[in-house]
Amino acid sequence: MTSSEASGRTPLLSAEKAAEARERFGTPCYVYDRATLEATARRALAFPAPYGFTLRYAMKANPSRGILAVFRTLGLHVDASSDWEVERALRAGFAPEQILLTSQMPSHRIAEHVGRGVFLNAFAPCTSWRHSAALRPDARSRSA
Repeated sequence: MTSSEASGRTPLLSAEKAAEARERFGTPCYVYDRATLEATARRALAFPAPYGFTLRYAMKANPSRGILAVFRTLGLHVDASSDWEVERALRAGFAPEQILLTSQMPSHRIAEHVGRGVFLNAFAPCTSWRHSAALRPDARSRSA
């Protein structure tokens, strides 16, 4: 019995469709349900927020370009946890002001990112004032 059967849920792919994906793309192969991703994002976007909020997708969960495109189209912003994720988000079509860098490791490119318009979470564990000192006086910084 599969976990989908045990939970009473319908599996995303039938055995035949899974075999077709394996033959067509090889393994490992990751298959995502766009309708579920969109529905979940829309539910989150509809949260009551009388003072507003910005819904951000944590890229470290899955930086797949296809998933990023779905969320960008729906108007989500991204939380990037590294220089690499900032670059990936930019290549996926996010505007710099739609990216928040919340790095776990000190970024050596903070000034570059902020200069482009990427927001910096200055309260992230690794962001010391010493690292932030490289920023221009007019650079934008805010907390998540």
